[in-house]
Amino acid sequence: MPSYLYDVTFHLTEECNTGCRYCYQTRRTRSLPFSTIRTALDFFQDALQPRSFISFYGGEPLLAFDTIGRTLAHIQKRPGLGTKRIRYSLSTNGTLLTEKTLRFLDAHRFRVNLSHDGTAQETTRPSRMNALVLENLDRMIRFKGIELSTNSVFIPATVGELYRSVRFLLDRGVKDCSFTYSVNSSWDSVSLERMRKQVHELSRFLLHHYRLHSTIPVGNFRERPRRSAFWCTAGQDRLALAADGRLWGCRFFADFFADKPAHPGFQDYCFGDFRQFMDRPRDAYSPVHRSYGLLRQEAFSSEKKACRECRRLSSCSACPAVAAFSTGVIGRIPGWMCEMKKLWREEIGRFWKAAGSS
Repeated sequence: MPSYLYDVTFHLTEECNTGCRYCYQTRRTRSLPFSTIRTALDFFQDALQPRSFISFYGGEPLLAFDTIGRTLAHIQKRPGLGTKRIRYSLSTNGTLLTEKTLRFLDAHRFRVNLSHDGTAQETTRPSRMNALVLENLDRMIRFKGIELSTNSVFIPATVGELYRSVRFLLDRGVKDCSFTYSVNSSWDSVSLERMRKQVHELSRFLLHHYRLHSTIPVGNFRERPRRSAFWCTAGQDRLALAADGRLWGCRFFADFFADKPAHPGFQDYCFGDFRQFMDRPRDAYSPVHRSYGLLRQEAFSSEKKACRECRRLSSCSACPAVAAFSTGVIGRIPGWMCEMKKLWREEIGRFWKAAGSS
């Protein structure tokens, strides 16, 4: 049993009302019943830290908005939970945000992560609802209780839009953007070079912005390059309850193994069906917890060599589950991802070197 939890994620549903070109999730009609969420909250209430997060995830979690409301009502009336300073987060595509929903999110001070690809949106997720999503973005900005951030995903065909896309969202009024890359794509040297040029152009803009305002509105650049080996805390200070009722170390493990029950790593990282887990929590938790405890950068490998043999080990970090969407193996990092991480480190390092001298 975990003795402390800082984040519990509920996969409310595997359904979604949009179709992103880079989505790696399996779409099904399964949804997580409120009764299971309520039982899980009561079971883990002593482990939940006074300052912790309850995260709602999908699919599109707003398809189960009623479940979100019932969950918060239960937390507030349960003494062991209501006295904690729990924050709530939600990842959404923004299509189902109504005035009622926005007021609810505002009243409960939600951290909302809007998935939006900026000027690349029509290419990566063509939809008649894209204009509505932008209207909802503008409306969210006006709600002071909502902590809004955006995340943009780029594929090789849209990476040339990265700088323009981020500027588009910042100019729209978003104060916290981030960007990442599709793990379903194979990034060749030409695509990687396009990524480098775009990140470099963005870095120049952010340096100017930082000198004027002393703020960095793009999360990828916000932390200075570190010199310490990465280790994953999935299954240790966070857990995720999937729509099928299985318990995982984090949402990425739940996503990767969702349709792979025969995968050789499934038993290593799945804590089992939650209701069975409750019957023998220590027996179910300990062996799987040990597997998660081994998820350190020095234990990973690229397709060419072990990460511990790499001279960039202390400055690298790669999510072992996200990498597996490309390689099929937890902790196996595709070569293109190594190059992607390297170019990001170099550009962000140059940014901070210049920022430090200004």
